[in-house]
Parts: sequence; C-alpha cells; structure tokens
Amino acid sequence: MASVEGRHGRRFTKSSSQEDTSVAIKKASDYTIETRRNGRFSVHKRGGGLINGEEKTKILQAAGKVKVLKAKAKAAPEGDAAAT
Repeated sequence: MASVEGRHGRRFTKSSSQEDTSVAIKKASDYTIETRRNGRFSVHKRGGGLINGEEKTKILQAAGKVKVLKAKAKAAPEGDAAAT
C-alpha cells in the first residue's frame, strides 16, 4: 500500500487495486487504448486528452475490440399496404 497526502494535509493509504486503474492494451503513434477496471475501454490521444464518440468507436472497431451493431429496419405491416 502507498501512503498519500490528501486534501487538508490528511494522510491515507491506497490499495494496489486503486493505484492500477487501467491497463494499456495497444499503443499506436497517435493514440493508446486502455482497459479500465470495469471492463470498458478508454482511448487517449498522444497529448493526453481523451477520444470519444464516433472516432473512439472507429478506433476500437479497427482494433477488433468492439462490434458495431446496426438496427434492423422495421417491415411495414402487410394489411396497411393492401388497404391503400
């Protein structure tokens, strides 16, 4: 356990599970993919910011970490089409 000084000068200890919150999976030239303790993925820019949204989805899909599912088109009821 590591001893850390918190706010207002109080000292507390961190367990090893709190210290290692994420594990780097893939390091590319412009981003890093990490796995969090809860199993989700985070994508970090080279400068340190986070990548979110569609760009994150594209990176994770290219790395083979997630599958993007598309919604099925709803079929129109046959009874309504014949009545008009």
